[in-house]
This record gives sequence, structure tokens and C-alpha cells, in this order.
Amino acid sequence: MALQRMSQAGLAGVMDVIGAGRADPAGPALPWSTLTGLLALIPCDCITWCELDLTVPQRVVQQSVYQDGARDVVYGSEEPWVFDLLRRFRGCNKEPVPDVFRWSDLYTDRALARQPAFAEVFRGEVTRQLQASFPALPGRTRRLMLRRLDGPDFTAGDVTLIEILRPHLLEAYQLAQRRHVLSSMLTSRESEVLDLVAGGLRNDEIAELLVISVATVRKHLEHIFDRTGLRSRAAVVARLIHQSEPMMLPEGDSDCAQVYYLGQFADRRPRAPERAAR
Repeated sequence: MALQRMSQAGLAGVMDVIGAGRADPAGPALPWSTLTGLLALIPCDCITWCELDLTVPQRVVQQSVYQDGARDVVYGSEEPWVFDLLRRFRGCNKEPVPDVFRWSDLYTDRALARQPAFAEVFRGEVTRQLQASFPALPGRTRRLMLRRLDGPDFTAGDVTLIEILRPHLLEAYQLAQRRHVLSSMLTSRESEVLDLVAGGLRNDEIAELLVISVATVRKHLEHIFDRTGLRSRAAVVARLIHQSEPMMLPEGDSDCAQVYYLGQFADRRPRAPERAAR
């Protein structure tokens, strides 16, 4: 019913966001074009994808786009007092909440203003927030946040759009992380071979399609096996293509065999300048 009520322009915007997630280059968490497409679909001051590890505590990755066209990415630790406040703020901690909600669904304006996290962390940066939660590893939170500093609240229609897009955004995130894994571990040609193996092609069919010899296909597969520590086509496809959450691979002689879920190497990335970051 929601799709039937959506305007043609709104439906086109939804399809643009979904298409960007599948086709565009991977960003730190999501493709940048996915976030900018969302910003055009639901105008706001800032859209942020944020993953927190509440056990360390640290910010695994925070990727933001702004209405003025600016972008930033932040990795690494946060001040402990900030996490102490966030753990007591509904929508930022692990308390049960809807998968998609507005702050106004949880708090009245007066109750929100009394929250220590709002007073100490968010005041002056955001007064209206629309948020979607996504599956995450134990002890972590993974969220998309659309923020407005002032002006009207997000509408029920905005909530519906994010509910429609939520599974596609998760798919875009998982695809982006797989691309990070593959680009770090494999050459572009090896990635091509792996994609074709995942599509069910035999070695001779891959050789014909890529205009290489069958022996070269076998050599690429041997390199993939060596770099992943896996010993069969099915195991490699299951681990690197079909597994929904990229995981760290077994350690081996190769440095790249140790690298592979975003949260495991985020603290090695350079910190970007921080803006509106929580």
C-alpha cells in the first residue's frame, strides 16, 4: 500500500537509492551516492551511518553527508563520558525500540530536552532525528540517522520511506564490506574470476568469457585459495560472496589474510576532521 501511495518522483528516488547501493563504488560503510540519494529523497541537514562498539567503547565507523555537500568519515575512540550518556539514551543504547523511529516517537520535546545525552551531546547539532537500526555484531549498534537542526519533524511518510529502504540499505552495506574485503585480498582479475565462480560457471566457461586460458583460471583460483586459507570453490564463495556479514579470516602467512571485517581494521585508518559526530 505504501508504494501505491508514493508519488512517481518519490518512487524514482527510492529506485535511485537502491540502484546506487548495488552499482556504485563502496564508501567507508555505504556508497556515498546512497547517502546523497537519501538526502535528496528526505531533505535534512545531515545523514550519518554510524556503528558503535559499546564494549570497548569506540566508534567503529561514522560516515556523514551534509546538506551543503560536505562529507566526513570518523574512526576510532570517543570520549568515555559520551558513551556513558549514550548508554542511558533510548535509541542509542540496546533498549528495544522500533527498527525505524523518530525521537518524537520516544520523547516529547520537553522530555527530550531533559535527557543528559541531548543536553551534553546533541544540543546545538540536532533537534529532530529519524533513525533506522540494523543487525550488528554482539555489543555493537549500527544505525542510519537523518538529522535536522531545526524546522519541522520528519513525517510519517518519511518513516515509511526508510522502512521500505531499510533492507536495501543493509544489502548495500554488506555488499560494500565484501568489496572492501575482496579489493584488499584479491587482484581485480581474481575478483572477476570469483564473481564468475559464484555465478556457477565452469573453468572453461570463465576462460572463454575472460579470454584467458583454463590454466590461467586455475592459477587465479589457486591464488584465491592461498590468500583466504580456504581450499574449495564452494567454501570461498560461501565465505566471501554469500555470507551476510564479512568476518575475519584465519591468520596466515599473508598480511591480507588477517584483515577483514570493517570493525577489525577501522582503528588503522586515518581520522578525518570531525563534524556533527555522535
